[in-house]
Amino acid sequence: MINLAKEIKEGKASAFDLFYKAEFDNIVFFLISYLHNRDMAMDVAQESLLSLWENRNIIDPSKNIRTLVFTIAKNKALNILKSNYIKCYYGNFDELNADILAMSDSSIEEYIDALSLEKLISETYNNLPKTGRDTFIISRQYGLSNEEIAKLKGVSVKTIEYHIRISLKFFKKKIKNYLPFLGILYYFLYN
Repeated sequence: MINLAKEIKEGKASAFDLFYKAEFDNIVFFLISYLHNRDMAMDVAQESLLSLWENRNIIDPSKNIRTLVFTIAKNKALNILKSNYIKCYYGNFDELNADILAMSDSSIEEYIDALSLEKLISETYNNLPKTGRDTFIISRQYGLSNEEIAKLKGVSVKTIEYHIRISLKFFKKKIKNYLPFLGILYYFLYN
């Protein structure tokens, strides 16, 4: 999405429209679990995307634009929850307070950061050499053993081991800045 972010920053409405259509439902789904109101979640998602467009000069094309728009949406939803808390004279204060605490929780930041990590993993897969990528995907996503992959591809087990070893080194190099997520990635890469 680097090119898309760059195009949005440059003011290309078609790029923004594409991003809007791709992310609107994702943002709504994310917000519903905190706002408990689909219409409100849709309004906040629309406002968040509009805010991104209006403030497109702050977009850094080298960073994940999804992370930026989800952060905007989270902050807008948190402001609504805080405002509702102040306005609320009767009702379920505990539920509203729990929603505010949930939106303020660091796990939300981790979820948003995971969007960047998801993008990095996807880009890393795409940048692997084709033979290594195919072998790695068959190994990690389909769970085939090196022997099974070797038989499937008609090559030696040593060749498969080599491709996987090269792919793992490539992944390790790319994800070294995501140390907090290494436990998750370790499970993903080695199981």
